[in-house]
Amino acid sequence: MQSPHGDKFPGFRPSIMGRNGMVTSGHPLASQAGIQTMMAGGNAIDAAISTAAALGVVEPHSSGIGGDGFILVYWAETGIVTGVNATGPAPYAANRDLYLKQGGIPMKGIRSVSVPGLVDGWLKAHQRYGTLKLDQVFDPAISLCENGFPVSHHFANSLSNENARFAEDPYTRAIFTDNGQPLKTGDILYQKDLGMTLREIAAKGRETFYEGDIAQAMVQFSQAYDGLLTGKDLSGYQASWVDPIYTTYRGYNVYEMPPNSSGHILLQELNIVEHFDLQSMGCNTAESVHLMVEAKRLSFADREKYVADPDWVDIPLRGMLSKAYAAKQAERINLDQMLTEVVSGTPEQFEDTTCFCVA
Repeated sequence: MQSPHGDKFPGFRPSIMGRNGMVTSGHPLASQAGIQTMMAGGNAIDAAISTAAALGVVEPHSSGIGGDGFILVYWAETGIVTGVNATGPAPYAANRDLYLKQGGIPMKGIRSVSVPGLVDGWLKAHQRYGTLKLDQVFDPAISLCENGFPVSHHFANSLSNENARFAEDPYTRAIFTDNGQPLKTGDILYQKDLGMTLREIAAKGRETFYEGDIAQAMVQFSQAYDGLLTGKDLSGYQASWVDPIYTTYRGYNVYEMPPNSSGHILLQELNIVEHFDLQSMGCNTAESVHLMVEAKRLSFADREKYVADPDWVDIPLRGMLSKAYAAKQAERINLDQMLTEVVSGTPEQFEDTTCFCVA
């Protein structure tokens, strides 16, 4: 960012620097939680879980222990990059006919709920790589729950948008409203029950969340609101270790999570953009933004046609990440005009490979 006073003052804020570690997130209190964990002797995995747990407190409209997650890990000592897929499936009771009768898969409400996978993902990553005890890892988030924090502008806007629904339900009304009115920017929000839940997970681990007291509470709540989640859904869930997907971009290896993640989109975009002299276009110029938007549109078109749960659908992923396929996609981009119609490409044509065995 350039100062309005000219080149003498190149920016309003100094660069952030650190000697031992760094955390960045969508909320300063969550980033602070990660740094606090590092300063307590934790490693990057401990800090990542602390940051994620804190985000679920200060930005519950964006993430939380009732949701999913992907964890991408680079272990410097070995050079290994690995990942945890902590996304949960739809409940066993969910089926196509059920959702067709109600007009499609809902975006909100109890019928939109899938099996919460994030907690098991945290625990798997912590078991393999973490160094601190779980109570230390969750302590910053628990403190935010119990001592409260000021509601941000972004959070206040989300609460205002959902207030009609939140004010009707006794649970959300008690936590996220002020006697039926949405909390305002700067109001202090306490989430004592969430703090107790995090303490319970720290003390008892996976069992309490997927089979024990917390699991039972989730199932009872779901049934009371005509949801589909059952004890079988929770107890049968396991987050999984997966191999990342990657591409190269101008000499760098870039890793992403495989489907059912949409990480392939970024890799496809980089493969396409690599065919253009992006640097000469300048940062945030009309030409560079146009190029990146068109690459994104082409990549999203492929996602919409080809990508779903790989346990149920064959995805031509090798072709989608092929450099030759990217070259064909790049030919579709006109730097002087946007594509009027964006349809998926044909990555299946670039799936050819071979294999052999020597014994």
